[in-house]
Amino acid sequence: MSGAQPPDKLGRSRIEDPIASGLAVARAAQRIGELEVAETTLAELYAAYPAHAEVAGSYARLLLAQGRHEEARDVAIAGGPLVGMRAEAAGLAAFQLGELEAADAAFAALEVDAAATGHAAGAGRALLLRGLVAHRRGQLGLASERYREAARRLGDAGERHAAATAEVGLGAVLVERGRASEALPVLASAGAVFGELRSADEVSAAELHRASALLLVGQLDGARAAAEAALAGSEGSHPLRGRALIVTGEAHRRLGDEPAALRCYREALAIAALRDDARGQLRAHIALAEAGQRDGDGVVATPGRPRAGGWRCAIRRRWRARPARRSATRPSRSPGPAPRPRPAPAMPIASSARFAVTPSRRSSPSACASPAWRAAKPTTPA
Repeated sequence: MSGAQPPDKLGRSRIEDPIASGLAVARAAQRIGELEVAETTLAELYAAYPAHAEVAGSYARLLLAQGRHEEARDVAIAGGPLVGMRAEAAGLAAFQLGELEAADAAFAALEVDAAATGHAAGAGRALLLRGLVAHRRGQLGLASERYREAARRLGDAGERHAAATAEVGLGAVLVERGRASEALPVLASAGAVFGELRSADEVSAAELHRASALLLVGQLDGARAAAEAALAGSEGSHPLRGRALIVTGEAHRRLGDEPAALRCYREALAIAALRDDARGQLRAHIALAEAGQRDGDGVVATPGRPRAGGWRCAIRRRWRARPARRSATRPSRSPGPAPRPRPAPAMPIASSARFAVTPSRRSSPSACASPAWRAAKPTTPA
């Protein structure tokens, strides 16, 4: 009788359960960079077991990590109820695609499933993700409640990293709500945890939000030090570095160091242009406009050319040049239906510092400086 054969370097074993063995192979393959092996294994598993929540969730998460959001959503929502990893993957895919209602519904299903199975950490993670959705929607009060409760539950479950991630989200929302003094200790606590865990990117994100809070309370030297610390730790993340440059530049500008501020703004603009990041370019252009370097049409202002009111006046000029309303051409004998009300702007133009704590409304939330998305964004099939 032959003995059991040991698994190979990818964890293959011929005697294990096919689902458990396949998932182990996929995880090991992705850890060593064999993404084609991982995808092939998960695709075969999904074809054989489409109703298995962990298989579908793992396959969808791998697709998400590759930026294939629509495929990931289709895999996650087909073949079974939204529970466990399937619910989380469905929510993450919907979030990436900007389908916030579907994302919140999927994360709510994840929360219900975690509560039903007694998985406290899973319930906390679901609340963290629902806080991220509320934050993206601009529902700051609701986001605060969800982040705060998520931090409590995750902390009680011993999930220090995830709890600190929720605290950073809470701190970011508090800054946006003008409660910077309340945000500072929350962000400092989260940064200390990330430092102990040697999570460099998360330390930088916490420092970036802390710098924004310090700017709001007028502690300019502290804000500059925190922003420079965030900048020093952001080398591996272009989105984080771009935002750190904007906040660092704001600190320099308010301290009177205009040349240093302009260097930061221009580097942020170059990074955003390299990444084809429209919102990042907008942030940099607004910062340069506030520093008196560009007018509203993006043309460099010179001493011999008046700025004509800058970017705010350019917005007004474009508004005045808008086409006449269709209702003005209707025959007078029939009033017709009432004109549809013009929707209010989604977000007023704010000062440069606030962009550090406002989550991106593009389909790539990884541009957000907060580590909340990075904690949610899958990097392994598990």
